[in-house]
Amino acid sequence: MNKASAIVERILSLLFFIVAIGAAIISIVALSDVLESQIVIGSNHVYNSTYTEEDVHMLGDLMYAETKGCFEGVSEKDTERAMKLVGQIVLNWQNTMNHNKHIELEDVIKSQAFGSWITTDIDNIDTPQSVYKWAEELLKDGNYAPSNLMHVMNSPMEGHEEYAHIGNLYFYLD
Repeated sequence: MNKASAIVERILSLLFFIVAIGAAIISIVALSDVLESQIVIGSNHVYNSTYTEEDVHMLGDLMYAETKGCFEGVSEKDTERAMKLVGQIVLNWQNTMNHNKHIELEDVIKSQAFGSWITTDIDNIDTPQSVYKWAEELLKDGNYAPSNLMHVMNSPMEGHEEYAHIGNLYFYLD
């Protein structure tokens, strides 16, 4: 009986251990699902690590529409930088509106952060493939400029710190 009790006790301990391991694995899988859907960069950047082709096209179209006609005499490198800064502003607005919850990129673009003319103009432009590549790089990598880069204007803006001036675009920190 004593030997049987010891065997039963060992079997129960082993079963308890197996159940604990199973619970730990389930917790790790659940945590990995959360981590897969959001990447935290810096103290307050949250980017969706999974994005769709539609997100790439929407962001690229906005980057192109917002900067169209602003780069006479500007190098390709500065053009890329300006378009990525515009894209970063969109992602920063998404993060600001997000408050650590998922919000669709389309909702940010259609919000008050960008004029309604943008959404109309987006439907009527022929965005170069290079701009979609830059948009995808932003969606994948996230942090291209400070999280408080929130404004792009085609003229100087008072009351905000200028971050960059490229072509006739001015980029401002909040």
